[in-house]
Amino acid sequence: MVSSTRMDPPLAPTIRRQIDALSALQVVPQASFEAFRSYAPSEPLKTAYERPSESTDMLSERIKASITVLEFVSQYVDLKQIGSGAIGRCPFHVDCNPSFGVNDRGNYWNCFAGCGGGSVIDFWMKGRKIEFAEAIKELARLLS
Repeated sequence: MVSSTRMDPPLAPTIRRQIDALSALQVVPQASFEAFRSYAPSEPLKTAYERPSESTDMLSERIKASITVLEFVSQYVDLKQIGSGAIGRCPFHVDCNPSFGVNDRGNYWNCFAGCGGGSVIDFWMKGRKIEFAEAIKELARLLS
């Protein structure tokens, strides 16, 4: 549990006014919908991550070296290329806005809404709801 010394200001001065503000209908501008409809990759994703040239003995490291996170995740998530990698809608929760990112330079993924992040292995474990050992076996077969 993380404790914070900073207090966020209330939405309204009283609880009643906070409830009123939260329950008030708010209209989303049509332009917002148009912006999300046009959200689509315009060209194939390119990767900047360079795989290690030396061989490794650990199967998990060989799996990570066999494919970049961007290459692997883009098979399962519709991603749009940005400067440092790519963004898209998180496959692990209902996502109305792109909150899922792949950092190409660091070779990892992250959900900014709190679903987690990590390597190709972590993505597979999270998506399949399996443990590490099972994920390693599945990915070894899948990527061989």
